[in-house]
Amino acid sequence: MERVNREEAESLRQSREVATDGSPTSSEHVAPMGGLERARLAFRSGANELLLRGSSAFGDLYHAKFEGQVPHVRLRDGVVSVQYKGRFGGWDWRERRADVALNATLPWDIEVVGGANKLQGKLSGLDLRSFETSGGVNQLRLTVGPPTGTVPIRLNGGIHDFRLERPPGSAVRLKLNGG
Repeated sequence: MERVNREEAESLRQSREVATDGSPTSSEHVAPMGGLERARLAFRSGANELLLRGSSAFGDLYHAKFEGQVPHVRLRDGVVSVQYKGRFGGWDWRERRADVALNATLPWDIEVVGGANKLQGKLSGLDLRSFETSGGVNQLRLTVGPPTGTVPIRLNGGIHDFRLERPPGSAVRLKLNGG
């Protein structure tokens, strides 16, 4: 894991584009698998336009591209954490966009804390083990594949517009808290 963390830190240093005022405006992040058997993605400070997808097209743990304010991305013990500085700060949070491809050869847990505006999960090719949001979601489109056992989908804090697509015959039980 130390080698994986070191490689991730190096890739972060090399991947940032800078605006005219010296602040980062976009970045791409990649991390090696590092022998992991399961992984977790955690957005710690909300998301505006977030696309999550599973992919078998690469051998890395994940590929992520961010536009607008560049978040702090960290990999530790199989947890990929994404966190923006401050809640709203000097950046317009509506300019935050992210496209995150997760390696579909691993089972994943996904968590979005702090709310989301437009969240799309194209996860039909991913072994999704859990999906959770807290802080509310304006629009959520979630496409999942055949479940491995019980896959909890928790939406805490309310939701305005939700669509779940799943394989025919897949049972669903949703737990909504907060209105």
